[in-house]
Amino acid sequence: MRAHGTRLQRYVWIILFLFVLVTPLALRVAVGESRTPTSVGKNTATLVVVTPNAESIRSEFADAFSAWHEKRFGKRVFVDYRIYERR
Repeated sequence: MRAHGTRLQRYVWIILFLFVLVTPLALRVAVGESRTPTSVGKNTATLVVVTPNAESIRSEFADAFSAWHEKRFGKRVFVDYRIYERR
């Protein structure tokens, strides 16, 4: 009888894991939240950068990188910053 309880616990943990994994994706689909701003065109690539740098550095890098990428590859790039803050 003990093996049945252990197997049940395993299924509960698997179901909880899947719930935690799928919930954010389902909410994004339900809410319809876009990851890119509306000002970004469909022909614009997106680069995600994780950085602790200040806004002035992020802005300068984004402008320069986008200009370089357009000159080299013919396509603008939107730099999507994810801010890393140490606590």
